Amino acid sequence: MTNPFVAPDLAAPPLSHIVSTPIGRLLLTGDGYALTGLYMIDADRHASRPGTGFTSSPSAFAEVAAQLEAYFDGDLKEFTLPLAPTGSVFQLAVWTELTKIPYGSTVSYGDIARALGKRLVASRAVGLANGANPISVIVPCHRVIGSDGSLTGYGGGLERKELLLRLEGASPTTLWLCRELGSVGTMPALLLLAVAVGLSNFAASIGIGISGVSRGIRIRVAVVFGVFEAGMPVVGLVLGQNLAGDLGHAARWLGAGVLIAVGVVGLVQAWRSRAADASSRPTGSWRTGRVLISGLALSSDNLAVGFVLGTYHTGLLLAAVVFGVVSVAMSLAGLELGARIGAAAGDRSELIASAVLIAVGTALAAGAL
Repeated sequence: MTNPFVAPDLAAPPLSHIVSTPIGRLLLTGDGYALTGLYMIDADRHASRPGTGFTSSPSAFAEVAAQLEAYFDGDLKEFTLPLAPTGSVFQLAVWTELTKIPYGSTVSYGDIARALGKRLVASRAVGLANGANPISVIVPCHRVIGSDGSLTGYGGGLERKELLLRLEGASPTTLWLCRELGSVGTMPALLLLAVAVGLSNFAASIGIGISGVSRGIRIRVAVVFGVFEAGMPVVGLVLGQNLAGDLGHAARWLGAGVLIAVGVVGLVQAWRSRAADASSRPTGSWRTGRVLISGLALSSDNLAVGFVLGTYHTGLLLAAVVFGVVSVAMSLAGLELGARIGAAAGDRSELIASAVLIAVGTALAAGAL
């Protein structure tokens, strides 16, 4: 096992410095060469703090402060600092595994236990070592979650853990589900996640329904949306957490762009049709290709949700069925609601429908859906 740490210089005078960050003040400690501690001094639950006898030395921590600033600005994904934590052999082994967790990813305590060649019953010991980590943020103990997908405890408080994970790209859906998983079982958790990721389908379906599509096209749209919504997280689970996360982040932007483009094209067509005779205006021009493109765009970001499914220890078929059925139901509800709005909107329905799709695409890009 490669050791990412260096031995602390016990003969050097202990130094310290406090920096302000988005998660509060951080107390940095070191020996003049390596960082020995990083403590969230504004966190009531962060009990691991050094004692007295430290000499304040901002210049000794200039590089640490610069890299932390770049990290919180979203410009740094991997720290390159000499680290010298003090702990037992087992603790150092656990902390070494923490440094291997990629930016934007999460693992469970059981995953770390298995990586160390321990049995799953060692997960509790891993959790205790994780909680004793003296160099938070840089040695990313915040990237460890429970085997059930819940956020579990964190010395700096769960709100800071969630902020750090969100900074690293975790979606609001994933974080919301992780908060809920501490008190729900597998099936309720799957249903909650299916509803959460189906919100974008519901919103887009309202827009499509407003455009005045026929009942047959509504059913086709709902089925296509359901198939994509069921398949994408499963594909993400098969691809693996890291690859799915990378693709999911890029796909969210791509999918949002496609939806916005579809909406803009619809706006242009609707605007042109307003000059035509009412009897000649097209209604419900949602052909199969347009439906497929929209379904793919709406579900593409769900690749990243696949790694969350892996924490349920459930079959792919069950997950696909739950996602598909919930998506079809939500899409049909959105289409029906949209149809009623469209009937009331009259000849402005296409304009409203296109505006809704653009709004949904913008929300996807912003990470709100």
